[in-house]
Amino acid sequence: MNSFTPSGTPTLTATSTSTGTPLPTATMTPSHTATLSATTTASATPSLTATPTPSATTTNTPAATFTPTSTATLTPSGTPTGTSTATLTPTFTFTLTATKTPSPTPTSTATATPSLTPTPLTVLASQGTNPPPNSNQLSGTSNVPVQQLVLTNPSSSAVSMSSLTLTVGGTGNSANITSVTLYANGTPVGTATFTGTTAVFNFSGMLPASSSVTYTVSANFGTGAAGTYSFSMTGAAGNNGQPVFFSGLPVTGATVTVAQATSTPTSTNTATSSATATPSNTPSLTSTGTATRTPTITLTPTMTPTRTPTGTITPTPTVTATRTVTFTPTATFPTFDQFSVSENLFKPSNGPVSIQVGYSVFPGDYSLKIFNSAGEHVLTLDSKYLTAAITESYKWDGKNKYGADCASGVYIFYLSEPYSKKIKRIILVR
Repeated sequence: MNSFTPSGTPTLTATSTSTGTPLPTATMTPSHTATLSATTTASATPSLTATPTPSATTTNTPAATFTPTSTATLTPSGTPTGTSTATLTPTFTFTLTATKTPSPTPTSTATATPSLTPTPLTVLASQGTNPPPNSNQLSGTSNVPVQQLVLTNPSSSAVSMSSLTLTVGGTGNSANITSVTLYANGTPVGTATFTGTTAVFNFSGMLPASSSVTYTVSANFGTGAAGTYSFSMTGAAGNNGQPVFFSGLPVTGATVTVAQATSTPTSTNTATSSATATPSNTPSLTSTGTATRTPTITLTPTMTPTRTPTGTITPTPTVTATRTVTFTPTATFPTFDQFSVSENLFKPSNGPVSIQVGYSVFPGDYSLKIFNSAGEHVLTLDSKYLTAAITESYKWDGKNKYGADCASGVYIFYLSEPYSKKIKRIILVR
């Protein structure tokens, strides 16, 4: 008997199923940015489905039984299945993306840049404390002081001087000034001549830091010079690595009045003496009051007693007046010349002796000295350089240059002036 015996034995059927695997895909965009786009795609995917299928199986059994069996069979089947699969699909998407891209852009920018600019140095110019005075001169006179300039450097750096400019004005012709000489603290540094009304001293000198230098100028007048000449320092140049400024210019100098020498006939009474062999070096004083230089040794008609080294006073017994006419070059301005001693017989116990001096011709060296009868120097009462007329009074107490009392005897006062020499004698009695 045939029988069907149902059996629940599942069968495994291998099925091949293709699946889509998401892969990263870079999208091409103008901004070079990869975008990931998720899309839903329906795809046919084979799947393994277990389906119970009743089947009739004929089994020959010895019992000849027919047993119906029910067998579960896995049968591959193609079933369309809707699945949602994320797939990376390359898409060309044009995306406008604002990006900060550095690019060189020319710009005009005002920039304040601090810079170091040195301040120019200013040198102070002044006349100084002892400028040359105005003076009267004869044509042909040399070494006449006409200008003084004091330059003061207030800074801590030295200044290199290169030039000074002297200017002259007045009624005189500058062409008759033969030359001018520049001195720095008494030392000659340059000589110049006038071109028109200016003379430029080009020299190399140093103006020390925090110090001053005194510049002086002397002029030489030609024989044709006449009139007034007014001097002033109008320019200066120097540097300390850069040009410096000079404040205080122009600086006024002296005004010099120059006169031509004229021949003036003067009547001079010259006294001569034959009673003494002692020469007297006393210059004559003319009645016109003009300074004259006579090459002969003469005695004045004042009957001045002449002392000999023996200490005796010898008066001139006879005086012969000789009237002579001499032609002496004189300036047109007044002059004076004085030299006198208060006593001929000097007793220190009665007080000092007085000496009076007056002289109007300058410039030049001036001194008053005392010598004994042996010619030995006893004392200097005065010694200086004349730049103006002088009127002085001196006193001598009978002591020498060491402060010791001088012995009794004859003493000589020797006066040296720019254009003359004079002596006076006295007897000192203790």
